[in-house]
Amino acid sequence: MAVTVVELHAEALLLSDEARIELAERLIESCSLPSDLLSEQLVIVQRRMENLDAGLSREIPGEEAHLRVLRSVSA
Repeated sequence: MAVTVVELHAEALLLSDEARIELAERLIESCSLPSDLLSEQLVIVQRRMENLDAGLSREIPGEEAHLRVLRSVSA
């Protein structure tokens, strides 16, 4: 019997934060994404990290960030 995405998600939630991140990275790497998309994403991440280091941005706890995103898409 094949495992469903819902079942895999439920199992993944039982993993540690580090293991879930590793799983997500492996899944992303297994997808055939346009190379320019990944490059663009890395540039954005680098810029955001530099802004944090320079004090131009502030960190937001994950739960708060998720709530902000949910509010923005459901408004």
